[in-house]
Amino acid sequence: MKIRTEHQNLGAALMQVAEDDNFTAINPLRVKGDKINNAFLINADACLFLKYGQEPKSTGEYQFTFSAEQLENIRASSQHYQKVFLGLVCVEDQEVCCLDVGQLNEMIAA
Repeated sequence: MKIRTEHQNLGAALMQVAEDDNFTAINPLRVKGDKINNAFLINADACLFLKYGQEPKSTGEYQFTFSAEQLENIRASSQHYQKVFLGLVCVEDQEVCCLDVGQLNEMIAA
């Protein structure tokens, strides 16, 4: 099986999750029966959607974009799970920023 760049970049965030003392399982996330790319069910009660940016823009900030379908999958998950998170992997700076769905909605509204 080929290792793609996204596997390496998103794997870094998944390692952070797996090293937590409360971690027990990770599975693909399914929304309305469809497996969602780059989204995972952690333990049995938390959803994690992952995005990555290779390097910051000229402003020094990373830019993450979301399709309407991605946002719909996040919203649909939040109707079934109390814990829905978005992990933003900043590759060049080797950092992961984690937002809950409420924080994401606040940013979108702003």
